[in-house]
Amino acid sequence: MTLAENAPLELPSLPSSRGGPRVRGRTDLLAQFAILSWAALCFAGSSAAQVLQDPPTPFGPLVYDDQFTDPSKPPGVSASLKNIPLGSHPGWYVNFGGSLRERFESFSNSAFGFPQAGGVPAESYLLHRFLLSSDFHLGPYFRTFIQLGEEEEFGRRPGPQPTDIDRGDLAQGFIELNLPVTEGTTANIRAGRQEMMFGSSRLVDVREGPNIRQSFDGVRAWTTANDARVDAFWTRPVVNKPYWFDDQPDPGQQFFGIYATTPVKAVPGLSIDIYYMGLDRNAAPLDAGTANEQRHSVGARFFGTAGPVDYNFEGIYQFGQFGSRPISAFALFSDTGFTFASVWGRPRLAIKADIASGGDSRGAGSLGTFYPLFPKNNYFNEANIQTPMNYMDLYPYVKIQPRTDLAFTAGSDILWRQNTNDSFYQPPGVPIIPGNANSQQFLGVALNLQAEWQATPNLNLNVAVVHFFAEGFLRAAGAQDITWTGLWATFNF
Repeated sequence: MTLAENAPLELPSLPSSRGGPRVRGRTDLLAQFAILSWAALCFAGSSAAQVLQDPPTPFGPLVYDDQFTDPSKPPGVSASLKNIPLGSHPGWYVNFGGSLRERFESFSNSAFGFPQAGGVPAESYLLHRFLLSSDFHLGPYFRTFIQLGEEEEFGRRPGPQPTDIDRGDLAQGFIELNLPVTEGTTANIRAGRQEMMFGSSRLVDVREGPNIRQSFDGVRAWTTANDARVDAFWTRPVVNKPYWFDDQPDPGQQFFGIYATTPVKAVPGLSIDIYYMGLDRNAAPLDAGTANEQRHSVGARFFGTAGPVDYNFEGIYQFGQFGSRPISAFALFSDTGFTFASVWGRPRLAIKADIASGGDSRGAGSLGTFYPLFPKNNYFNEANIQTPMNYMDLYPYVKIQPRTDLAFTAGSDILWRQNTNDSFYQPPGVPIIPGNANSQQFLGVALNLQAEWQATPNLNLNVAVVHFFAEGFLRAAGAQDITWTGLWATFNF
């Protein structure tokens, strides 16, 4: 599908919060909020953050990649748990560690208030996660990693979601061989249960926002040559169940692919990712119905810096089969920013502009609904309200970081349907309203504020607020505005 096949891309005047006629006052409210937010951020420095530029901590998003040999990044209170020698053999040691996260969330009109989608007028709940890990290095060539997880939920209405509760299970567990090939080149193979994250996490991520992180059972191999790396993998996503050690690989899904990344030395600051990913899944639910699906994704990402400008562009094409219909879908993502390095707070003014195709759900011929595989749904905001399927957005935002351990961001995400014959999708890719409920294209505006503080090398604190003004397609179908508030603390050790 192309943009020309849809209604013109324009920001309509907005209806009142109770539906009914379109009124000027609500439009003015949105405009004034956006202007005031940007003014406050640019001149007062009051904003929120997603990623710190230089956090003084060795703990990253993938715990098995954490290194504790850099004296400039000590592991804080957990120093005694790291690099414990195993006998007198060189290169034989173990790292013990873990993570405790407590996350409070409060919703008004979750799922836009649609009862059929599990929406309720108001709810507040607590998400608890506790992870323990052991990382054994038996010389330079062999490694085994084990991580146990325990997740609980308290207070969600009408009840817990599938990613809320797992009272005790193997979060990760694998063996790994690290084989030197030539100087500057290595070959590695890993087998077992593991987390994966590629590129900007637009297609494959650890699912940090929900309570239970995403893991996969299978085999992954990679090779590195200087700054270039190529990964190949075959896996099944893990199905999380609420009781003790009952998680298992999903027999109805296979996920496989190859991912390559390298800097482009001819263009300073530029790097390129090129990849192929395949996903087979049984009984896949889309607005077009439920059918077995074989979906293949080929894509490329161009990212880097040029002076004060940073950029991240990604294009993806998908093909395959959904039941009896062929798939032809696409997505284009971008994130471009300008950092004023000499100004207090190093303000970064940025904009995201994205398109993920939709499909003629009830038509014939090829299906154009893009499916984002296992994405970082809090790529847009921490409320996890939308997933990148059948949508277009413009998301101007600003980030201010007065210190390396403190950051603020704020932005306004304006959304449309890419195709008016397809639905609006919520994580993990479920249509919330039939695509033919009405013909409107505009979806609404999400206002996002977040603050992040790396209080110590071990302790990370966050607070965020999201308000989604449901308009157009959503409002006409009976959707209510969403307000979400989240506070969470993560202690890594």
